[in-house]
Amino acid sequence: MNFPHRIDSLGIEIWNADVGYGEPGVDGHMGYGGTLLAPIHLHGQPTISAHSPSRVRVALERPVTVTGFMNASAELGPPVEFYANHNWLGTATGAGDATAPCIIGPGEVTLECAGDRPNWHRHSVWAFAPADSIAAPIASGTGATPENTAIVTVAEYPAGQASRAIRVFSRSVAKRGHRLFAFGEGTKYAGHYEAKVVHLLHHLRTLPAHFRHILFADGIDCILARPLAEACAAFNTSGAKLLMSVEPGCWPIVESNAPSKNAFIEAFPPGGPGGRWINAGVWLGERDFACRLLEDMATLHAQLDAATPSPTPDVERFWDTRDMRGNDQHLFQCRYLTDSTGIMLDTGCTLAATVSTTDMTLGPANTYFDFDDEGVVLRANGARPSILHFTGWGHPGAYQKWASYLRLI
Repeated sequence: MNFPHRIDSLGIEIWNADVGYGEPGVDGHMGYGGTLLAPIHLHGQPTISAHSPSRVRVALERPVTVTGFMNASAELGPPVEFYANHNWLGTATGAGDATAPCIIGPGEVTLECAGDRPNWHRHSVWAFAPADSIAAPIASGTGATPENTAIVTVAEYPAGQASRAIRVFSRSVAKRGHRLFAFGEGTKYAGHYEAKVVHLLHHLRTLPAHFRHILFADGIDCILARPLAEACAAFNTSGAKLLMSVEPGCWPIVESNAPSKNAFIEAFPPGGPGGRWINAGVWLGERDFACRLLEDMATLHAQLDAATPSPTPDVERFWDTRDMRGNDQHLFQCRYLTDSTGIMLDTGCTLAATVSTTDMTLGPANTYFDFDDEGVVLRANGARPSILHFTGWGHPGAYQKWASYLRLI
């Protein structure tokens, strides 16, 4: 196939494709021999055959409905996960299995079929159909709602690796019926400051205008455990412009023999069941306020990066901790201690809970959480956190077990 290749009937232009076996195929062709046989409800739809593991980049002139499926020639075997712009659409294991349909576009879309066995008859195919134009929701009132709140994460991984890296978070978002905005695939991760301050600020400015609120979460170690509406309600009840998650220990500044660092730690207000120190991995806030906050953090980073202390008292206050200026969490902490107006720390875990600092036992034996049909409940205060965050040592493997237990993957 020569690129670009057009499917004129739907205004689809295929820019490039990497496939696990053979070549990409269109117009009913498989790209490696054989016959394309779609499930009966997809008969007649234009297709792109892309043997898993595969990655297809397309440009859409208008919205289309896309469905991923396994061709009738596929053998029962290792699962194939279907993603559109890192949003999980479904998983298929054998002939005829199909995802739920999803409306995508207009604009650039990356379609991925992710699997671990490239030549195990993983005959994955995409089917397309016309879709009505997607009207942007009309934002009403001043509070956060699922319609005006974008779920955002940074996914700065090598090309083709982002969807698998954030697959647990992506699937938990999809299970709740929401869309995920994952930015940065193909961009080299140059550090927390560059990715989660400079680049994130740029991406927040590119979102559609009707998204007036942002729910940010680290995609590598978070789960959306409850519907977005509950996170929005927690934010609205707080009365803040930005609700920030916390943890029970200060990081990256820790207790030491340096009085200035210990003074930094003790400057934070008393906490609650979740702790008292900012964790930058989860927050929900007004989009404009969040952008101004990130701008202030970039300014502070530049001042701390200078050869000599700035005369600004607030910068001098943080000079002894300047070795952590490349850490986004530290910059959030400095900005909060400089001016906390509009920022509320979620010490009661109404928005998020840092699970890796609590009892990580699953089930009734857990001493920190109870489990209900929708997620977890803090025993200390009855809070129902929407995001569960598995930081540091608590991340590897644990959050996938929790997501499975909560039926979110």
